Amino acid sequence: MTAVLLNKGIMRHVAICLEKNVGAFPDSVNILEGVDNDVRTPEKLIDGVNDTFDGQHMWLAPILPNQVFLFFSVKASFI
Repeated sequence: MTAVLLNKGIMRHVAICLEKNVGAFPDSVNILEGVDNDVRTPEKLIDGVNDTFDGQHMWLAPILPNQVFLFFSVKASFI
């Protein structure tokens, strides 16, 4: 997965903070035995590089039931 991007109107992006707004389970393939220091972790979903083939700007999780969580401090609706 390369990005999570939320818009509020045309070309107005909603700022997303990793510590407050984004969580993922599993966190990355680094939870697997024998895998260490893989750079494809959840913070890459909001690093601003949204259209790329570069793995340093992607999240990779093992083939398990994967979940990405977005947390909001105000009411939000999605269409």
